[in-house]
Amino acid sequence: MKAYVITIMSHQGSLETSWRCIESGKKFGLDIERFSAITPSDNPLLLLEQEGISDLGFEEKYSRNLNCISAFLSHYSLWKKCIELDEEVIIFEHDAVLVDPIPNAPYTYVCNFGKPSYGNWITPKTLGVNPDIVTLAKGIAGGFPLAAVLGKAEIMDTIHDAGIGSTFGASPVSCAAALGVLEAFDNENILGNASKQSEMMNSFLKNLMNENEFIGDVRGYGPMIGVEIVENKDSKTPNKEKAQEIINNCRDNGLLLVTCGENGNVIRFMGPLTTPIKHVEEALGIFENSII
Repeated sequence: MKAYVITIMSHQGSLETSWRCIESGKKFGLDIERFSAITPSDNPLLLLEQEGISDLGFEEKYSRNLNCISAFLSHYSLWKKCIELDEEVIIFEHDAVLVDPIPNAPYTYVCNFGKPSYGNWITPKTLGVNPDIVTLAKGIAGGFPLAAVLGKAEIMDTIHDAGIGSTFGASPVSCAAALGVLEAFDNENILGNASKQSEMMNSFLKNLMNENEFIGDVRGYGPMIGVEIVENKDSKTPNKEKAQEIINNCRDNGLLLVTCGENGNVIRFMGPLTTPIKHVEEALGIFENSII
């Protein structure tokens, strides 16, 4: 079985922590190799272009952050290598340490995506990925602090009863809230409603983009969508003032939105997944009237 630890080769701290990961693997007969991480100095924007990737699906505040793009490309490059190898692979971050063997665990890769807002419970399903392990939090308990680790039975069953612990874990209140959230998802077709929101909003906002020179892009997954406001489509120069003007107009007409992004020129839609479709239609109508 192949094993890799993603390492920033130019960073002494990353080298030291990855060395500890490699040494810990030796105790269990696991030969872990360093995999060189991509960094901002590697020109990640050019690498994205060379890979033909135009939309990472990030929130706008991350979509032009070179550190985030570099982290994405590091994992993307390693996953490509895994596909080429066509064998079982374990991937570690540079600060991982093996402290107890997990016998016969058939890892292929570990994925840390998990938002239900895209019309599927687990985002990798949307992206065509079948992960062995998924971590998730935030909305699972409707605002109460709670996180969860999901995994295939053949992996999770190898962990002994006291193998996972947490200082603030297993809060009865948070767990009760999570059960209520799960029940609501089952009984109220929340995922179906999120999908309808997504289809309606993307279609409507992209039509507005085609009609208006100052809307440079519409992007996002599910009902979490960013509308990029620019000087014009050719230059794509950020227009923070115009974005704020639209935000103010929307507020005056009864719709609260926020700007985001590195340049403050992206208007973010991110309403509750439970929002009735008629309210989505009303919000889009207000937005259309506010951009004039």
